[in-house]
Parts: sequence; C-alpha cells; structure tokens
Amino acid sequence: MPGMWWRSARRGRPWVGRGLGQPAADRRRAGAAPCRPRHRRPEAPATLALDGRGRLWIGTDHDGRVGPAPDALYGCDTQGAGRGLALPLYGAPRGAALGGAAMSPDGAALFALVRTPGAEPGASYGRPGTRWPAFDPTLPPRSTLVSFTRLGGGAVGG
Repeated sequence: MPGMWWRSARRGRPWVGRGLGQPAADRRRAGAAPCRPRHRRPEAPATLALDGRGRLWIGTDHDGRVGPAPDALYGCDTQGAGRGLALPLYGAPRGAALGGAAMSPDGAALFALVRTPGAEPGASYGRPGTRWPAFDPTLPPRSTLVSFTRLGGGAVGG
C-alpha cells in the first residue's frame, strides 16, 4: 500500500499519506525508516498545530540526526478515550524534519511541510543524505509541501 499508514486508536480506520507515493522502494531510496510508534511521546517536538476538531498535530525535528526512527508527523486526540495518545501518521525522509501542519477547512486534507531532506551531519550539496523527492542525481533534495487524505474520503482523523 503506498504511503505511510496507521490505524486510529479510536476507530481502527487506516490513514494514508497521499501525494507522496512512498512505496517500499522509495522509502529505501529516501533512507526513511518505517514510521512505527517507538515511544509513548514524540521525541524532539518542534511544531504544534490544532485542527478545527481539537486534534493536536505534532511535527518533530532531530536537527538532521539519523537514528532508528525518522522525524515524523503525529496526531494526538485532546479529548475522549484517545486523549494524549500520539500516533504517527508519516515518517519523513532521511535527515528531514516536519514543519507546521494545517487542516483544510472541510477537514478532508491535512497539509505538512517536509523540511530540509538530506541535511544530516556530514552531508554536503554534492552528497546529501537523500535526493528526495525527485531522486534525480542532478537535482538537490528539496523541501516539499505534502498532503494527506483518507482512503475513501472523509475527514482526516476520523
């Protein structure tokens, strides 16, 4: 299945990163690790955003340090049974951080900024950590605005 996905703790419905098309081959080229919850809380939160329904979106930034888990975008309910449980939606490419997130007015799309892919310690313009998003050896990595929607439509986050 293309994109990173996880099941909502509240409703058990999958969410998929759309417009990214990160099949396994692209994830390997990007150097992205699977986006799986490793900790009870996101490490190195850098950006916070609330959507119209009160869900908190958390973007992390490890300053380019590559570790066992990528920087990621997390969704966290602020009310109800899932309150305080941060679940990963998307794992960023190697060396990238997640910038601010914003929900569309109708809640059908979530937008986030993938910042500075390939900017890891020891990387240079000629030898970045990844060539994401184009994977073209003649192009440098670029920050990119990505969007997420639900399979089958409806509001992101259930």
